[in-house]
Amino acid sequence: MPGYGLSSGPLLKNNFGIEAGFDTLDATLDFSDHYRHLANISGKFNFSGFELGGGRLSSESIKINRFTSSFLVHLGNDYAELDSTTGVYFNRIRLRPYFRLTITSNPRLISGFCLFPGMPGISSVPCQQECFRAL
Repeated sequence: MPGYGLSSGPLLKNNFGIEAGFDTLDATLDFSDHYRHLANISGKFNFSGFELGGGRLSSESIKINRFTSSFLVHLGNDYAELDSTTGVYFNRIRLRPYFRLTITSNPRLISGFCLFPGMPGISSVPCQQECFRAL
């Protein structure tokens, strides 16, 4: 997509035909909260003006004006968990995701998210005020 300011990056462009670019990227990580068998990683991740292009994805570029996340990750001896206090703002959509991966002889993934009421574009979701959980 010449002229759009997107980077071709050889890995994405050559293997998948995808180009991507963004205006601003900001990230912070805090690894200071850790113990013998538990590490808690908190942080923030923001980007704006993101654009993803490529014929395999869409006939038009996919644009994300604003993505903001504050997160808390717990890493234990046999699990990794994205805490439910994590907040994600995707353009004007607000979510609270939750993921837990237990790493044992029989791995298990639990995931879920909450949608918040009154968000534009999701009024057709019948239970938009509830949390969803999938095992």
